[in-house]
Amino acid sequence: MLRFWRRHRAEPMAAELAQGFWASDAVGLQRAILSLLSAVDRRRGGLSGRVEFTAGAEGRVVVVWGNRIVGFVPPAHAGSLHAQLGEADPAALVADASIRRYEENWRVWVGPEWGGGGGEGGPEEPIDELDAPPPTILGIPTKRR
Repeated sequence: MLRFWRRHRAEPMAAELAQGFWASDAVGLQRAILSLLSAVDRRRGGLSGRVEFTAGAEGRVVVVWGNRIVGFVPPAHAGSLHAQLGEADPAALVADASIRRYEENWRVWVGPEWGGGGGEGGPEEPIDELDAPPPTILGIPTKRR
């Protein structure tokens, strides 16, 4: 039997990350991140899985989890991942990640664990350039200016 819609896909390539990092812009992408979490995941404190990296506009590297954009790679790590994206093509570049609570928002941690706490040897603070979206009900803004 012929399979017309099945394409051969290259095996995903694991990204080489020297250290982990917080995906940036979690505040602006909270809806996408929360859509990945079930009520059980929220009670447990998070979810582990794999993210895929893709090239974005203006030299950015986009972090995708389950066909949802959940953040961007911080500038300090973007250069090395851009080079790895070129090497991996046509395969997907992937890494282990987890969604966890950090301060008042859910955020995506990408790469090896750092062991918790801040201070010496801890990760850089998350970068957020996107503002939080306005509250809505069925897509209609609830606050008027």
